[in-house]
Amino acid sequence: MGTSVSPCSLAEDRRALKLSLQFFLNRSLVGAFQTWADNAKYSADIKTKLVAAVARFAQQAIYAAWTRWVEAIAEADETRQMLSKAMFWFQNRAAAAAFQVWVERVAEAKTDEVGRCRLTLSNPLRKRLVLSA
Repeated sequence: MGTSVSPCSLAEDRRALKLSLQFFLNRSLVGAFQTWADNAKYSADIKTKLVAAVARFAQQAIYAAWTRWVEAIAEADETRQMLSKAMFWFQNRAAAAAFQVWVERVAEAKTDEVGRCRLTLSNPLRKRLVLSA
């Protein structure tokens, strides 16, 4: 005679086997999940570092472009000032030449007695001084 197995006992054995199988499967799933979580964190850290590096490179490029622009503006201002001085000199060259001629004529008139009288009488303030004296 063999051993008899009750249906209740078979169901309990199956349930125990199922629980132990789920326990071992969960352990491997937990290990896989932990590996995935570690890899995800590593990827996020690498992404953060790469974003910072790219931003730093972009800032360096922007700074270099800004510096070149500032230098170009300074050079343009310097050129503009130099051209402005040249234009002023060219425009006032005729006036400066005329003024120089006038200075020379005044100097000649001062040496000449008649010219000195003419200078004295041509100035209204001096005219009053000469008449009152």
